[in-house]
Formats: sequence, structure tokens, C-alpha cells
Amino acid sequence: GLRQNESEKLGPQIAQHRAQLAAVNQALGGEHAGVSKEEEGADGDVAMLDSSFELASTPEALEEQKNSIQAKLRYAQGVVDEENAMMKRWQQENVRRKHNYVPLAVELINILAEKKELMPMLEAGKKKAVAQRENAR
Repeated sequence: GLRQNESEKLGPQIAQHRAQLAAVNQALGGEHAGVSKEEEGADGDVAMLDSSFELASTPEALEEQKNSIQAKLRYAQGVVDEENAMMKRWQQENVRRKHNYVPLAVELINILAEKKELMPMLEAGKKKAVAQRENAR
């Protein structure tokens, strides 16, 4: 679907952000403080950098660049996680919608009949339906 395309577009962006983060960490002298293993990026990721990426020139600017890249990475990963959760909910909904509930309904009716509760329920339902029809007039 349409949202699947969004997820497919974010995969390469996430890889690019990880490569940028690896380059910034390398420029900072390999400091990985406060960086999760997922965000850190592997050393091989630096080779994936897009040619338009430029490292900041000062340590302060590198820290700012690192924080910015981490924020972009968290956002993109959040969108992908949200999409995965949505797809899982859709799959569960499809299972429920396609399930055959007729045997369950028949069994419930049989149990109510055995307990002699079915006919009183039917009569109560009829009375309620008649009352609703009269109120609608």
C-alpha cells in the first residue's frame, strides 16, 4: 500500500543516518557515549556515506551534528516501528474478519436452549423491538 512505500523509502535513509553517525563518532575519536548499538552504526557504514555529507569542523559542531543525526534516526525508526505495528494490527484484524464464527454462535444458542434461557431472551428481544418501533413513530 501507500504506507509501505514510506517504509521502503525510510530503510535507505536509516542506513544513511547510521553511516553519518558512524562518521561523526569516528571524527569525535570513537566516542560512543549515549549512543545505542543500533544507532551507532558499524565501521563499514562510513563507506555508505552519500557524497553531499560533510563533517562539521569543530568538536562542538560535531556534537550538534551527532545529536541532529540521532534525532533523525530516532524519528525514521519510530515511523518504521509504527508502520510495523500497524501492519501487525491489520493482520490480526484480517484473521478475525475471516474467521468462521457460525459454529460458536450455534453452540451458544444450544447452551442457552439447554439452560432454558433462550426463549425468555427471544421474548425480551421481541418486546424491545416492538417498543423501539413504537417510539420511532
